[in-house]
Amino acid sequence: MREQAPLAYGQIQQAPLPESARRQCLDVFQSWLLARFQDQTLEEILIMLGEMTPLEQTRAYREIVAKNKPIWLEEGRQREVQLVLRLLRRRLGKLTKAQQASVQSLPVDQLEDLTEALLDFSAAADLETWLAAHPAPQQTACDTAP
Repeated sequence: MREQAPLAYGQIQQAPLPESARRQCLDVFQSWLLARFQDQTLEEILIMLGEMTPLEQTRAYREIVAKNKPIWLEEGRQREVQLVLRLLRRRLGKLTKAQQASVQSLPVDQLEDLTEALLDFSAAADLETWLAAHPAPQQTACDTAP
């Protein structure tokens, strides 16, 4: 039925009918599909019929995502840093500024490793040992350029 609906819809669109009659037939067909496919939204029905393009497939959407991806990634990284710092404070108590700076400089993959490792920490020395064994990569001038 899902495969046949777009074909039937296309036939109605091409039928030699006055525009008002064609529009009525298309509206009735869409209403019938909504009743038939009660688990789908109007948007999903229109996508099935080819009347609507999913947002993710539009050029505008792809451009917006490409433009904002670095911003979203950095925001996500900052949230992860804050979460790891909160967990460390809860586990070890107050952190030194140097410890906080070291954690903040870690890339995402090392933050994730630290999140797992901190479950085994019982003292600030455990964090110091872990940070010494997992130094953050040094940033180059290219990394900090706008």
